[in-house]
Amino acid sequence: MDLCQKADIPKQEFSQAYSTMLCGLALNHYYTNFKSNPSSIPFDKLCKATYNYFEGLEYKCDILTQWNATKLQTVINKNTKKSTTKCLQILIKDLWHLQHGFDIKLQTDNFLYNKLITACQEVEFCKYACYKPADTLASLINNLWSFIVTYKVLNPPDSTQAFTTNIQYL
Repeated sequence: MDLCQKADIPKQEFSQAYSTMLCGLALNHYYTNFKSNPSSIPFDKLCKATYNYFEGLEYKCDILTQWNATKLQTVINKNTKKSTTKCLQILIKDLWHLQHGFDIKLQTDNFLYNKLITACQEVEFCKYACYKPADTLASLINNLWSFIVTYKVLNPPDSTQAFTTNIQYL
């Protein structure tokens, strides 16, 4: 609706313009289900049908499964060349993105706060921030970041490794 209004399309033509705003799977869905005479279908029904197809009950169940499986350790394992603080940022971004697929009642800082604790508590250097978490989401994120940095400073990688070679003389 916003795009149609910005393009100065009259309301009675919104249904006709609908397909020009779609791409990929949404466009395929449109042509599969509405190709006969889309201008005769009210605009709100086109929007609702597309929404239900892509963000209906199955979509919400999939989002919840992804949400429950998302953990900091998983992100670290997938991004071995990135720093742990960068992985924490990826985790938070992924959780925020997933959270937008939930019911509006679950799109709160408190819900994200609780998930962040469960997603990070298995990682050694985040345990302390999770055992005695901060009062707010922003403070929790800052504490997690601080604990990661502090742990890395206090526990640098072992730089005194000895390398040996097995040389055989004939």
